[in-house]
Amino acid sequence: MIPFALVGGVFNLIELYGPYYIVTNFDWSSGVAYTLCFFLATSVAFVLNTFITFKSKFNVWNALRYYAIYAGAYLIGITIITLLKKFTSIEEQYLHFFPAPTVYIWNFFMTNRFLKK
Repeated sequence: MIPFALVGGVFNLIELYGPYYIVTNFDWSSGVAYTLCFFLATSVAFVLNTFITFKSKFNVWNALRYYAIYAGAYLIGITIITLLKKFTSIEEQYLHFFPAPTVYIWNFFMTNRFLKK
């Protein structure tokens, strides 16, 4: 359980604080920053979970399912960001925090459904 929690922490640091840092310091849009950090976080989490948490060998089928689940999460997240940007006055650097609860719930249920042995 500890390795899984540590991987989740790494994912959260990249996915939540990466866009904040990029938007604040480089003046990129929240959507671009979210996209970059989300896919970086997903890749790092997949590698760490595969080799450290589950101590398994790389499996193409599991990688495809993992990325499909996280692509769904990304679409949910970017949709929430787009809607918030359009209909609220939330500052750009904070927008990416709002999809997190929905994305985490999606990832939890979908990984349990499609990746659990």
